[in-house]
Amino acid sequence: MQTPEILDRVLGCTIHLLSKGIVHLELATANNLLTELQNVTIMQYMITEILGHKDYLRILLTLRKRKSLRFSEIKKELGLNPNQVNRALEFLEECLWVIPRAVPKGGRILAQYELSKRAECFLNDVVDPMRDAIRKNVAAFGSSELREVQALYH
Repeated sequence: MQTPEILDRVLGCTIHLLSKGIVHLELATANNLLTELQNVTIMQYMITEILGHKDYLRILLTLRKRKSLRFSEIKKELGLNPNQVNRALEFLEECLWVIPRAVPKGGRILAQYELSKRAECFLNDVVDPMRDAIRKNVAAFGSSELREVQALYH
């Protein structure tokens, strides 16, 4: 089920309960609840997208290592085609995981990409501990899963 469908379903259930008088909320409380729910589901969606697209995660990890890169440098460093880099950067930029910076070079202005604070926290607090847990529990996860996670870091 897609995130907007989940949100619609939860909102529908909440509205149903409110209309039947089963649940009573003040309008301000209901609005706050809906805002929080929407923020959580949007963040879950973004994290699911990153973990579900290896290229997105590889770009974030590479930017952390190299600090800032241009489009062509990302393409070359990761061996991706332009469409893969473009799709990944569009998503990462739209969701505020990377920040494009305008850099003048030889009379032209080039975009250089850097990690946002959100991305740094995500890598440090979610991705790195996940990698460490897989390393520590290789017998449970399997060596192929460990190799797959380690490949993201190279």
